[in-house]
Amino acid sequence: MGGPTAERRERSGQQRRYREARDAEAIRSDNESPPSLGAARGDPSDGRLPENRFFYRLVRRQSYTVTPLHRRLQVDSLLRIASLNVLMLLGFVSTAGAQTPSPDEVVDVFARAWNAHNMKAFGDVLSDDADWVTVAGARLKGRTEIQAFLDKEHNGWARTTSMSTKGVAIRVLGADAAAVHFNWEITGAISRDGQPAAPSRGVNLFVVAKQATGWRVVAGQVAIERRMP
Repeated sequence: MGGPTAERRERSGQQRRYREARDAEAIRSDNESPPSLGAARGDPSDGRLPENRFFYRLVRRQSYTVTPLHRRLQVDSLLRIASLNVLMLLGFVSTAGAQTPSPDEVVDVFARAWNAHNMKAFGDVLSDDADWVTVAGARLKGRTEIQAFLDKEHNGWARTTSMSTKGVAIRVLGADAAAVHFNWEITGAISRDGQPAAPSRGVNLFVVAKQATGWRVVAGQVAIERRMP
């Protein structure tokens, strides 16, 4: 009977001594001034650690330091973010550049594309199912067919030409549709005998519709001035 009782007393005494030692350690920790967060990082900036003994002990045992690897990772992250922002900005500028905010803008796009001999730029403002009537009276259907025809022109007689426009007139057909007439003059063509050709003049009609990306040409027709006999 005496043996087990003595053992219980011994365990009880050990537990009491452990609690006293733990409380004494807690009191010493409370009396010590916890270091600042900046000091723990090797940075003289302000910012105190929370008044938490466990957190204080953790920081005191394993302080955080900024290593060259940490700085390199931070720089790499910033560069990735900056690159993403630049790509987003370029995407926005590219999309905004393809928009035509008013019906008469399609005339400027057509003339610039003609003078740059890059009819794809004009194709960007054609609707997918656009209709086109050439000066010879041929009817074309769809952006692909129209652009192919204009590309062929600029690989032939139109490759040395320049276009100027004037007299743009807009007739509003509704909130999202308009008819655009304008006069044009083409110079710089070379005749079949190799001599400079006389300027050509005519009138274009564009029927435009407002879509999500701006005004688009849904129909176009070309007419050339000819002297009556």
